[in-house]
Amino acid sequence: METEKNERLNRTNAVKSPVRQDGRRRAAKYNYADMEDVTIRAAEGFAERLARLRNAKGVSGREMSLSMGQAAGYVNNIENGNNLPSLAMFFEICEYLGVTPQEFFSYTRPGGDAAAWDALQRLSPDDRALVIRLAERLGEERR
Repeated sequence: METEKNERLNRTNAVKSPVRQDGRRRAAKYNYADMEDVTIRAAEGFAERLARLRNAKGVSGREMSLSMGQAAGYVNNIENGNNLPSLAMFFEICEYLGVTPQEFFSYTRPGGDAAAWDALQRLSPDDRALVIRLAERLGEERR
């Protein structure tokens, strides 16, 4: 009985680090350089989308920050890429801007036409497929 208790304690208190008990390193599960690159691009897209929606609402970053009960520079820090909001604050930002989380992330790639993208999203699936085929055909004619 005492040995079972000691075994449980040893498992509970075991060191959980990338270095094994015998001193050898565990194989990395992820390529952290790639993850950092994706994270940076995602943060930039988030910041751009936040700025676009805030400007469309016609409010300043300071006004939005204070309205949400945050420090005056909170939204500007997000838009400048210095911070990302917590999940709870993200939902509050969406509520303030009057968009759903899905709508927040439904945006065009940089350089895209947001009005055209929004119009395309409002079409039925059949009409959307027709417009896409037309655009592909026009693109082929230009080549």
